[in-house]
Amino acid sequence: PENWYLVFSNKINQRLSGFRERIDKARCLSRAKNNAELYECFKSIEYNLVEFIFLSGKWELFESLDKYINISSNPVLTGNDIMKALNLNPGPIIGKLLDKVKKAQFEGIIKTKQDALNYLKNIPD
Repeated sequence: PENWYLVFSNKINQRLSGFRERIDKARCLSRAKNNAELYECFKSIEYNLVEFIFLSGKWELFESLDKYINISSNPVLTGNDIMKALNLNPGPIIGKLLDKVKKAQFEGIIKTKQDALNYLKNIPD
């Protein structure tokens, strides 16, 4: 019949929609010059990373992707660790500091919990 069409699940539709929204941002995969830029790139296209890396043909990025996923799901510090160490209350600053820790961990600047605590205590305001 002439009126064929595909029906996707809501989950697939959300992935496709996210893909369309992030396609311009994905150019950063080719432009990232160092791990700091690659971290920011991964963060900006996070939900479609696998698809964009696959389409870019930059297979070497899968190793960095694995590292990014591991750090994102298991950073050396938690938000609670940050609040306790710096005597801070919950709020957006905790998320920003946690992101700085994850980025430094991705860059290889931080390897241990103590490294992260020292790093946070020396961040300029």
